[in-house]
Amino acid sequence: MKNYSWLILFLLTLCACVKTPTATPSANQQYNGQIVFYSGRNGNQDIFIMREDGSDVTALTEKSGNNQCPSFSIDGRRIVFNSNRDGNDEIYIMDSDGSNQSRVTNTETNEIQPQLSPEGLRVLFSAYTSPAWDDGEIYVMNLDGTGLTQLTDN
Repeated sequence: MKNYSWLILFLLTLCACVKTPTATPSANQQYNGQIVFYSGRNGNQDIFIMREDGSDVTALTEKSGNNQCPSFSIDGRRIVFNSNRDGNDEIYIMDSDGSNQSRVTNTETNEIQPQLSPEGLRVLFSAYTSPAWDDGEIYVMNLDGTGLTQLTDN
């Protein structure tokens, strides 16, 4: 039997990803005394990392567009997030210091709220085609963009 605990974590986080960072980060937003979050403090929404006590706030993204919904990998080495820097919301991944940013998806739909699988090889996310954002589906795919599988059918 497959372990779908990471799918459950994704679904819970799907509800938690809002336009401002939460006061109490979920488990996937914390790692080894650091918190990853997004904020509009510099104009666009960007991703930041800081210590749990609020010190050492560092911007990880400073790109045009909005960068949102960051989530650490289990080992804390990578962060997955969504960004509309290229027009529509796509899934991106970067090292936890903000380097090596790369796009994972490249579609005309809006992909948001990504979560890495426990082994860090797949990403789970929701996608919307409607401008009203009322037709969301949940997908999983490999980090190299292959193996796209739709998990829901609304």
